[in-house]
Parts: sequence; structure tokens; C-alpha cells
Amino acid sequence: MTVDIPDHIRDLCAHLGDGVPYAVKVLARQLADDPRLGKRTGRVGLYAATIDGDTFDDCPPLTVRYAYGPPLTTEGQLQIRDVEAIGPLPATSDTDDGQAPDPRLEQIAARQVTEAWQRITLMA
Repeated sequence: MTVDIPDHIRDLCAHLGDGVPYAVKVLARQLADDPRLGKRTGRVGLYAATIDGDTFDDCPPLTVRYAYGPPLTTEGQLQIRDVEAIGPLPATSDTDDGQAPDPRLEQIAARQVTEAWQRITLMA
């Protein structure tokens, strides 16, 4: 059984959290063994599976929708069609937005710290 994860789904996974791409890959391996692991969503060949966010680091709870078999895919093929966070997204610890710190702001902060320290030492 082949499991297809299209590029736009991989990009979406990366956007949802650092642990999401790995969680979806693990699910894809499980689906390769048992394609009817998820629940049928009403339309022939469409299924949905859930991923518990507590199982994987940096991964919110997810619903993964996929197509399996005819008429949506060829026999023996499964394609992940959508990944949706059904809980809060993990907080990102990386606050770097790719911009260098403004030296003027650093100078202002340094001056404020120096002035505060001078007030403390004058009081003592």
C-alpha cells in the first residue's frame, strides 16, 4: 500500500507545529498497514482519523482526512487530503522572526538599566 502525502499537506503540517509532520508520518505508516483505521466520513472512499496531541511533542490534537481506494484513488493507494488542528496550537518557543535586533533599541535598554542602577546605588 502506498500512502501519498502531497507537498501542500506537508507544508500545512509544518505550519501547525514542529511535531505535526512526524505525527502524520507515523499515522501514514499505520494507514499503510490498515487503511480503514479511520472512520468513514460519509462519502465512499473518504475517511478521517484523529491524532491525540498528548502522544507527540509540539503537536496539537489533529483530524487527518484521507482518501482510500476507488473511486477517489487507484486500488492500493491512499492519499492524505487534509490535516486540521482540533485543539490549541503548541506555543512556539522560538521568538526570532528573522530580523536582527535594532542597535538603537539595545542602546536605549542599556541606558535605562544604567540609570536604574545608578538610582539604586545613590539610595544605598
